[in-house]
Formats: sequence, structure tokens, C-alpha cells
Amino acid sequence: MASSNEEAMRLEALGDLRRCLELAEEINDLETVEGAESDLEIGALYELSLEDETPPVIVFDKIKGYPEGCRVAVNVRSSKVFGTLSGLDCVESYRKHRRQHADPIDPLSVTDGPVLENVLEGEDIDTAAFPAPRWHQEDGGDYIGTECMVITKDPDTGWVNAGTYRVMVQDKTTLCPFISPGKHGDVIRRKYWARGEPCPMVVSVGQAPVLGAAAASTAAEGVSEFAVAGARIGRAIELLDGKHTGVPFPADSELVFEGFMPPPDEQSVPEGPKARSANGRAITPPTRGPSRCSRSRPSITATTRSSSARRRCARCCRASGSAPPARRISARPRCGTSSRPPACPASRASTPCRAAGRASSASSPSSSCTPGTPRWPGWWRRGRGRGPI
Repeated sequence: MASSNEEAMRLEALGDLRRCLELAEEINDLETVEGAESDLEIGALYELSLEDETPPVIVFDKIKGYPEGCRVAVNVRSSKVFGTLSGLDCVESYRKHRRQHADPIDPLSVTDGPVLENVLEGEDIDTAAFPAPRWHQEDGGDYIGTECMVITKDPDTGWVNAGTYRVMVQDKTTLCPFISPGKHGDVIRRKYWARGEPCPMVVSVGQAPVLGAAAASTAAEGVSEFAVAGARIGRAIELLDGKHTGVPFPADSELVFEGFMPPPDEQSVPEGPKARSANGRAITPPTRGPSRCSRSRPSITATTRSSSARRRCARCCRASGSAPPARRISARPRCGTSSRPPACPASRASTPCRAAGRASSASSPSSSCTPGTPRWPGWWRRGRGRGPI
């Protein structure tokens, strides 16, 4: 009975972001940080949380310069709500799940949903009304989309594709999704451009964990990530059709931007670079309004690639016979000091480690800091008995 209850709770959390955060709080796996700055500080605290093998879900609220309730949530999909296994047990559980093939469940089209609680159009749109952190010092801009869904619809077949691509804020009505050549989103947008048309596009920056996982994976061409997600939780995903684009998006998304991406020869703008990403600075077409939908007190889900960089570093170290860098930070960072870990030992080998020299934004003090003053909230200083959170 306990096992069936746990499975029901897991599926409930997978299919609803807000319910996931509630359950994480109930099992003491959620930390709330108030008063952080979107410029580097949120990114620094998130980086520090990854020093723990099982970091808690962190919700940043009352972010400086933004109203209370505009939140950023990180570590959502790694929450203990979805299981507490580790090591080989976790690997075996994952392999067992992969062998269980469920038939895709087509999404359900609806006419209303929580995301329509607040709707703005045209010049009333203001992307700056929501926190878009600059996660790292090397970032070329503010990124509102790091664990988002960029949704497009094939003009020939009607196939709806959802992928996770980084999304930078360009101005109050314009976002810049970076879609690598060859990705499904790129294939679809080029079909519109070949017709001389802008590509209709929807960007969701807060959605159910199962949708974030589906968008970050690669489904076969012609298979919708929404159908894959539906199979994962055993029910259809409810979708709303975009008023201006006709592109469907989740009815319970936290924040959605609906717009069009013009052909690159018509308009292109600088984007990036994005630290911890394989792709550097780019010139890409932007996506401009005409509408924005959001729930009240939206939670933007976010992530970066530092954990994968750390895994690459460990692989390089094992290959060279060296010990990987220490995972923990021994001293609390203070203003003007650096928490940069030791360089990867493999960087001294003939093939340098790509992840060596991970920079921390803690080394760049904010203008309001005074020397010797702790920069981090009490949450970071408390610890959890396993080093920094």
C-alpha cells in the first residue's frame, strides 16, 4: 500500500508543478530564499546547491526589483519527491523504467486554463516584469529560459514539437531562443522561412516536471513530446491553442510568451554567449509578441549545465588516473573572495578537461557589497550536515 501511495504521489508531482512544490515542502525538501538578486546571485546560490549530491528544491522569492510571488524554482526534477534512490539502485530503477514502453497518449485540447489568469497583448507586454537571471559572469545577457519549452508546429503535417533551448531576453517585447541547426525546432522553422513566412512559436518558462523532462529529451520525428509526457503520467496533457499563432501550449503553464520568429535575412540580433553551454555567441532571429499569458504568482523553472560539466570532469579525471576536484567548499564565501574549486587535475594531462576551472560568480562582488560582509542569505550558512546546500 505504501508503495502504491508513493507512486501516486510521484505521478501527481510529475504532472503539476505547483503540487510538486507543495509535496517537496511537506517532506522538507524545499528551501525558500528571499531577497536574492537576479544578477549573478541567484546563479551563485544555485551553483552552490549542486555541491550536495541531493540538493533540495530551491524557490527564490521576493527577488530584488520584482514583486513578491514572481519566483524562480531550481532543482525541481531532482527532488526527493520523485525518489530517494542513489548509486546503483538509481541506475537499476532507471533501466527498469526505460524497458517499460507505454503507448503515447495524445494531448487533450481545451478552451480555458490557469495560464489565462493574466493576459497581455501588444505593447502592454513587458518581459522585464519577470525575473530573468544572469546566471554566470560569462553570460551575454539575462536568460529567462533555461528549463523551458519552445513549442513549434510543422506547417506541413501539423506535428507539434516541444524542445528545451536557451532563451535570452532582448527587450520588453522580444525574446531570443537559440535553436541549434538540425534540431526539430530548427527543421520546422526553416519550413516557414522557405515560404517567406515568420515561424509561429510559443515559449513556456514554467510547466509540469514531466513536460520539462519530455522537452529535454529527443522524441522521434512526428511524435509529440506532449503525447510522450501523457504516457508517462497516464493521462492526456491539456493544451490551449494560441490565439495568435495557433500553436498549442500547456493549459497549466506558469508563464507563456506567444510570438513569431522572422527569417534570419529579415531580422537577426546578437545572442549569448551562455556560460556552461557548448554554443557561444550567436546571431539569431528573435521572437516578438503579440501576447503573454501567466498565472498569478508564477514560478519559473530553471537549470544550468554545471552538473553535466562536473560529470565530464570526473570522467576526464578517471581516464587520466587523477583524483577529481573536491566537491565541497570549506569556507563561507565573503564579498570580494573567490569560491573557485581547485583546477581539474586532468587539465595537466595531454588532453585537458573541458570542465576544468569552473568559475563562480561569488568572485564578483555586487556594487552594494562592502568588504568582509557575507553575501549569502542565512539559508546558505545553515547547511544541511553535508556541506553547503
